[in-house]
Amino acid sequence: MTAPVVAGSVVQSAPLGRNMQRVVIHAPELSLLQLPRFGDTALGIYFGTTDGDGRVARTYSVREHDPSACCVTVDVVLHVGDRTARGDDAAGTRWATGAAPGDRVELAHAKSWFRPPRDADHHVLVADLAGLPALARLIEQPAHSHTVAIVEVPHEDDLDYLPKRATVRLVSSVGTGNGGTNSVLARLVARNCSATGLGYCWFAGEASEARRVRKLLRHEYGWAADQLDVVGYWRRDAQAWSARFAAHGPRMYSIYERAIAEGKSEKIALEEFDDALERLGL
Repeated sequence: MTAPVVAGSVVQSAPLGRNMQRVVIHAPELSLLQLPRFGDTALGIYFGTTDGDGRVARTYSVREHDPSACCVTVDVVLHVGDRTARGDDAAGTRWATGAAPGDRVELAHAKSWFRPPRDADHHVLVADLAGLPALARLIEQPAHSHTVAIVEVPHEDDLDYLPKRATVRLVSSVGTGNGGTNSVLARLVARNCSATGLGYCWFAGEASEARRVRKLLRHEYGWAADQLDVVGYWRRDAQAWSARFAAHGPRMYSIYERAIAEGKSEKIALEEFDDALERLGL
């Protein structure tokens, strides 16, 4: 069955601090995408024109969803938002900052990675600047009584973006990671995760740091795969990495497909895929 694609138009686009642009989109058939009510919902947004098929696609976290008005709000991170495996072409930044009311877009592929075990006794939510919109939405939702949010941002005032909740303890690092210097997120996770009880970690940030966090919790803390949803939102060395990956892509994908065929879970299959990439220096 083909995933639905719905037409929409920009209602508003405005700067949101020094590193973000808020874009509000109206889509009359938005309900067809069945956006999750909770979690770090993300949408594929097709926009602009190119010399090829006429569209550019980027995936952005939904910051707000108003079903009655058929509107979604996305906060596009301008600092690292386009340093993905597709290359640093800044297409998303150009679209967001240049978007005007009436500009046409298409929306598709709604998904969410936030899947904590029901009986988890503490949550660890981790993000760099690129993951901040998704983290902000998670913080606003019904909170677990023991939650720590670990964030890494370029500037102190970037922290003002996050909502304040009494049930969420904030741990922050300012001026590290985010493409400027080495990230310290894995180090902060190690300091703020417990090896006892049943924890859950959600991570949205740079891909190599996502790998460090996954390996830390899986191998050093002994967490099960279903205690983690660790997602690489962008990659610091995207263009060079993509060029190296091109020589190995089909063989790497076959590792994932074989794991699924053997009845392994999607998370285990992705771990085996990522471990194979690491062995190749990717």
